[in-house]
Amino acid sequence: METILYPQFQAEVDDLPKINGKAGPAELHNWSVKAHKRLIIGMRVISIEDTSLAGLTYKEVVQKLKTASRPVRIKFADVQKGTVEENGGRKSGGDSATTGTTNDVAASGYGQSTAYLQQKQEYTRVLVTGELHTEMWTIENKKLLRSLARMQHKWSTVSSEFDILNTRRRQLRKENEVMKSDKEKYEVMMKNLKLQATHAMENPELVLANELATRNTELNDDISKMSSGNKRLRKERDTLQTQLDGLEKQLTSVEKKDKDEEEDRVPEEDIFGIEPSAPPKEQLSALKKKRRGLEDELNKEQRKANKVQKEMEQLTKHYASLGNEEPGLSSLPSLSSSHQSQIDGKDKNAHTSDGQNDKTSSNGSGTDKAKSEFVGLEAKILELRKKQRSVVDTLSKAAHSGDHKLAKECQRRRQKIKEELKDAQDELHRLKTHGKAGAPPKRPESAGKADGVGGGRNRVKSSAIVVGVKEIEALGADCQAQLESTNT
Repeated sequence: METILYPQFQAEVDDLPKINGKAGPAELHNWSVKAHKRLIIGMRVISIEDTSLAGLTYKEVVQKLKTASRPVRIKFADVQKGTVEENGGRKSGGDSATTGTTNDVAASGYGQSTAYLQQKQEYTRVLVTGELHTEMWTIENKKLLRSLARMQHKWSTVSSEFDILNTRRRQLRKENEVMKSDKEKYEVMMKNLKLQATHAMENPELVLANELATRNTELNDDISKMSSGNKRLRKERDTLQTQLDGLEKQLTSVEKKDKDEEEDRVPEEDIFGIEPSAPPKEQLSALKKKRRGLEDELNKEQRKANKVQKEMEQLTKHYASLGNEEPGLSSLPSLSSSHQSQIDGKDKNAHTSDGQNDKTSSNGSGTDKAKSEFVGLEAKILELRKKQRSVVDTLSKAAHSGDHKLAKECQRRRQKIKEELKDAQDELHRLKTHGKAGAPPKRPESAGKADGVGGGRNRVKSSAIVVGVKEIEALGADCQAQLESTNT
C-alpha cells in the first residue's frame, strides 16, 4: 500500500445497490454520464461538497456527511486502476522473457503508470500546499486574534486613563474658577483695607456691629412689650375663661329646658309654607308670590260669586213669573243679604216643601228626615265658617304682631276646622245627590236653596282669601322693614 504524507480517510465504493430490484442512484448516474465519469466498485471518496477529505479523521468525515445539504455532492477517484497499471508496469519491467507484444503492452502500461504517478504527485503536492496554506492561515488568524485581544486590553486601559485624566481636568478647572473668585474677593478686601488705613472708608464690620447693637436694643424693647402684653392677655384669658364657664353652665341649663320643651312641643308647621330660617329677601319674594297666588284665587272666587249671584237673580225672576210660593220667593233675596235670614228662608222653604211633599203619598216621611238633615248640615257649615273667619282674623293679628306661638296655634285650629268643614260639605253633597236621584223632576225650591248655599260658600271663601292677602301684606311689610334695617 502506498504511503501518504497526511492521514486520509479511506472511503471506497463497495457496491452499487438497487432499490426494490430496480436501478439505484449510482446506476442512474452511470447511465447519464460518459464512460470515464461512471462509478465503479473500488473507487475512493476524495471530497464532499467540494471540500477535500485529505487529513480528515473518520468522525470529521461522518460529521461532514451529516451536515451537508441534500443532495450531497461527492467526488470519487479510480485509485484501483492506477494500482493495476503500476503493478503491470512493474511486471513488465521485471519480466525479460516475454514476447514483443507483451513488451509493447508493458511499455504502454509503464508509460501510463508514469503519467499517473506524475498526476498523483501533482495532486499530492497540491494537497500538501493546500494544507500548508490552511495551517499558515490558521496561524495568522490566531496571531491576529491575539493581537486584537491585546489591542483591546490596551484600549480599555488607555480609555480608563483618559477618563481619569478628564475627571481630574474638570476638577482642576473648578478649582481654578474658585481660586479666581477668591483672588477677586481678596483684591477687593485689600483695596478696602488700604482705604480704611487712610481713613477714607469706615470699617464695615464696625458698621455691622453698630447695626446689630441697634437691632438688639429694638428686639429687647419688643420683648419687654410682648411680655407685658402677654401678662395682660393671660389675665384677659382667665377672665374670659371664667365667663365661658358661666356661659357653658347657662347653655347646658338652656339646652335641658329646650329638650324638655321639644319633648312636650307639637311639631311646628311653617306659616304660609315659608322657611323661617331663610334670609329676609327670600321670605319677601316667597310672600310676594303667595300674595299674587291668593289674589288670583280671590279674583276667580269673585267671578264665581258674581256668576252665582246672576243665576240667583235669574231664578228669582223665574220664580216671580211663576207666581207660586210668594213667601218662599220673598225669602230668596234675604239669602244673599245675611246668613241668618238665609237660615230663616231655608226653614220657610223646608216648610213649603213639606207642604208639597205632604200631597205625595209614596215617600213623605223619608223626605222629611232628609230635609231635616240637610238643614242641620247647612247650619253646621255656616257655624264652622264663622269660626274659621274668627280664627283667620286672630292668625292675621298674631302674624302682624309677631306672636309665632299664637299663630301656630291658630294654624292648627284652622286646619282642624277646615277638615270638619270638608267632611260636612261632603255629607251635604251626598245628601244632595241622593235627593236628586229619588225626587221628582220639578223641584225649584231645592235648586234655589243649593244655589244660595253655593253663593254663600263662594262669598265665605272670597272673604277668607282677602284675609289671607292681608296677612301676607302684613308679613311682607315686616320682612321689608327687616331687610331695610339689615341693609342699613
